[in-house]
Amino acid sequence: MKVYATDGSILDAEFEAFVEEERLSILFKSRSGSIGSSNARNTQYEVGLETILQRLSDRNYVLLDAAVDSARTRQLNLSLENRRLLLRSPYAYPLQLGRNIDVNDLRRAICAAQRTVGSMAAEGGNNTKQICMYFSAAQNSPRQSLEEFARLLSHGFAAMPASTMALSRARQGKSHDAEYRQAVEQHAMRVVRSFFESQGYSVSDVSASQPYDLHCVSGTKVAHVEVKGTASSGQSITLTRNEVNHARENPGLSVLALVSQIGVDRTVSGGYNTSGGLLRLLDPFDIEGGLLTPTQYEFVLPQE
Repeated sequence: MKVYATDGSILDAEFEAFVEEERLSILFKSRSGSIGSSNARNTQYEVGLETILQRLSDRNYVLLDAAVDSARTRQLNLSLENRRLLLRSPYAYPLQLGRNIDVNDLRRAICAAQRTVGSMAAEGGNNTKQICMYFSAAQNSPRQSLEEFARLLSHGFAAMPASTMALSRARQGKSHDAEYRQAVEQHAMRVVRSFFESQGYSVSDVSASQPYDLHCVSGTKVAHVEVKGTASSGQSITLTRNEVNHARENPGLSVLALVSQIGVDRTVSGGYNTSGGLLRLLDPFDIEGGLLTPTQYEFVLPQE
């Protein structure tokens, strides 16, 4: 998802939001390239990060932890302890945000703490890496859904603006374009893989040989993750017979990871660009916990 400035303009800064039990997580994407270059990405990293921190501070969220989640730290297989952003004084986890916090200074501290994480150079690396931040809502505050949390981060309020609602509705519904479906599915796989890797899991794509998509292992913990992606709100999904059977037969291992509201834009060449999305985890995936409705039947013709 993109971050919107207070004036409604779209910043070149992107993030993804997750909910894990009572913890709210933000995966803030890294910056690369310079403005105007062909590889420019998230060039307003600092402004976008500070905007999100200000919105959370205005609502007294608590910053529980923060860590670098870059390709380099995954390559080095660094633990959370070795990826953690060690903030300079006076900041320490858990950090209560609010009126007493200088958000600009906090953002500078978060960026400065990134330099040495995963860096081989003695002077450290860059300070605009991909990071994961973990939050909890203020005590006694009303519980927010994942969609409300993501809209707060993106727009500054939980209610979706009319223009965004219209765009979302335009993106909903089924598409018979195989390339479109593949783009959405691959985006969802990247989002879910990134999330589990950020949690310390070793992740393998087994979708070609197993009735689930990602095999995730962290120590003695094993998860069979079924990944679903959609540009819609994701109130319902389609499951195959094998997927249903596997979830029923492996209740302690099965996890459903749904990435909804994926942004899909047509490129000049006729392909698709995807971005953003809201991740919701059902862990464990209790197939009986929702409403399972048959939409197709196999009919075996009688013998002549």
